[in-house]
Amino acid sequence: MTSPPYEHPGVNKRRAYGLMAATAGVIGLPLVVVALLVGFVAGSPVVFAVAGLVVGSGVAAAVVLGAWRHAEARTLDLIAARPADPVTHARLYNVVDGLCTAAGLPRPRLFTLAQDAPNAFTLGRDPRHGCLVVTEGLLSKLNRIELEGVVAHELSHLRAADTLPPTLALALCGRRAAGSLAATATRLVLAVSDPHREEIADVAGVSLTRYPPGLIAALERLQADGSSISGVPKATAPLWLGPLDPAHEEGGGQRVDARIGALREL
Repeated sequence: MTSPPYEHPGVNKRRAYGLMAATAGVIGLPLVVVALLVGFVAGSPVVFAVAGLVVGSGVAAAVVLGAWRHAEARTLDLIAARPADPVTHARLYNVVDGLCTAAGLPRPRLFTLAQDAPNAFTLGRDPRHGCLVVTEGLLSKLNRIELEGVVAHELSHLRAADTLPPTLALALCGRRAAGSLAATATRLVLAVSDPHREEIADVAGVSLTRYPPGLIAALERLQADGSSISGVPKATAPLWLGPLDPAHEEGGGQRVDARIGALREL
């Protein structure tokens, strides 16, 4: 099996930087315009325009840099995940450590979610800030080989940096992603996410384990048991391994059965 030529960290980084620039513009430009208008009324448009530029730039920088520095914490705050216990979840730690060594990645922070449906997602600005969240249902229903397939898939997201744009988008929206701006946040996350990110990570993941049947069996388990998660914002949907709502697969990725079919062709 050849390594898939699909991982484009640079593209995902450019998406994230473009999002930061656009956000800074949306925040800062109105302040400059208001200051300029006030300046015309006061008779000192240049002075007020410069002042507006300074204030607007400062506010925009504070918002964007704050979201960057606290991206993972703000995204995790949207769900009820808790740190995985090295003893209780020893198998998870063991699988993650083995695959991280093979992939040349640092171990992401591990979290569990008290949900019966098998599902998982990864977030983080880069591998050093990576966080892997798995449901209790995933840990209880998957055997080791299947769990390895899922973990390899999730680590591939970190290696390709495709967790960066959606993590940053969710951080910029903050708790509003689960409140009044939920629909806007969902559209923003979808806009900055690769529509084929799950398919790409499927192929990259099995190139790491060298065993497609493991991930195939895991995806079949998600199909059989359902991967719907309750109590998490819809805006996080593109980050999950399986769809939060099977009837409306947010994220634009292939349906799970199509992904399984593609993996069978490898």
